[in-house]
Amino acid sequence: LRDGAAVGTGRVKDVTRATLVELMVGRAVDEQYPHVARTPGDVVLELTAVSGAPLPRDASLTLRRGEVLGLAGLVGSGRTELLRAVYGLAPVRSGAVKVHRDTDPVSSPADRIRQGVGLLS
Repeated sequence: LRDGAAVGTGRVKDVTRATLVELMVGRAVDEQYPHVARTPGDVVLELTAVSGAPLPRDASLTLRRGEVLGLAGLVGSGRTELLRAVYGLAPVRSGAVKVHRDTDPVSSPADRIRQGVGLLS
C-alpha cells in the first residue's frame, strides 16, 4: 500500500528489498543509507553513571558534536526520567552530567538553557 492504494501484489519470497522499497516510495531509491565520512566532534554531553529516584539507574553515554541521539525503550524503562534528570527537571542522585565539559551543579532547566541545552519531548 502507498497513500491508501494497492501498488503491487506478489509472493513475498519473490520480492527483493529494492523492489519493496520502490513500491513503498514510488520511485527507485539508489542509495538508502549513503556513507558519508565524518570525524567525531568534541564531546558536548557526557553522562557518567547517572541515577535518579527511582530511575534512571547507572546511565552513561557520550554525545559528540554532529551526532544525533535518540532514546528508545519500553514504557517504564526510564527514558523520560533520564531526560528529566539531564535537563534539570528531576534530581540526579548520583553520577555526573557534563555539558561542554561543564560539571557545575544544575538545579533548573534555566541552568541548562544557559548552557545551550534544549528539551523537546
